[in-house]
Amino acid sequence: MEARIRKEAGSHAGGGQVENETGPLTPPFEFTLSAKQLGLSTEDARQKLERLAGLDLSLTQFRAQLMTEESIKRKISFHQIDWIRIQASSASFQDESLAREAALCIREDGEELNIVAVRARTPLQQERLDLGDLDPGAQAVFLGARKGDLIGPIRIGKEFKLYHVLEKQIPSLEIPEVKSRAEKLILQPLVKSEVVAQVRWLVPWWSDVCAENRISP
Repeated sequence: MEARIRKEAGSHAGGGQVENETGPLTPPFEFTLSAKQLGLSTEDARQKLERLAGLDLSLTQFRAQLMTEESIKRKISFHQIDWIRIQASSASFQDESLAREAALCIREDGEELNIVAVRARTPLQQERLDLGDLDPGAQAVFLGARKGDLIGPIRIGKEFKLYHVLEKQIPSLEIPEVKSRAEKLILQPLVKSEVVAQVRWLVPWWSDVCAENRISP
């Protein structure tokens, strides 16, 4: 993986000290273990720490090349529907007829969901829903929802739920959480492929799991 990172980032690994434009690199973290605790000479410890600092810089440069605005926008666009987020108040009912009666009170009589929930003795909950986590039926209903809409009753498990849509967030590059999610999806497959290609397990990670569960790998 080191070679891949350095190649893509356009930097070169040295046998000892790694330098940038301002001189030797320092580790990107506070390192408290001494060379003696690591079983290394002072010089070997220094070289290894400088190598780690060089790798961190190379990875940063490699990441910057991948994380272009265009590549992030493409990833967000690919997940445009799955990443739609709904903020909503919800009330659950054990009986579908009760849920429909409650919905009628809200739609026809203009009552608020919280008032109906109190009368039905069911708690009002605040929920955050990602469309990608919903079943196709519920996803289709929420896809066309707007702020202020009442959704339902929708069957969730053994309950029937009513939702009052408070906010509907469409994924975009300007939302930090969405941008970060896209960046992870861009980088993770590359890192995973390099780990699979380069890492050799001296003891397979699944051996302990198999032993604990008394199964064959």
